Amino acid sequence: TAAATAAGEPVGRLPLHEDYPELVKGRDGQITNLPERREASAIVAAEFLHHFAGDVSWAHLDIAGTGYGIKRPFLADKGASGFGVRLLIELAQRAVRAGQPLKGA
Repeated sequence: TAAATAAGEPVGRLPLHEDYPELVKGRDGQITNLPERREASAIVAAEFLHHFAGDVSWAHLDIAGTGYGIKRPFLADKGASGFGVRLLIELAQRAVRAGQPLKGA
């Protein structure tokens, strides 16, 4: 997205397909975030969140795997990268400039 590029934290969109709800169908409950088949975990996570978000615009920043070890020119060599923080700040600033309330805040 434009905000991610401006923040220097590139992101990518995960596909959502009409067959994907099948991936999060629960055995004991309606849906699960821990399916029996352990594959396509990023897409499964996206579909799980999509179930709750519906048609509302949403984003999921999966920061656990990117928290350490990413070389960035504006960060120190060691420690947590803080990936996603700059993007969230950029999104908030854009919302304020556009006069849009931040829902859920």
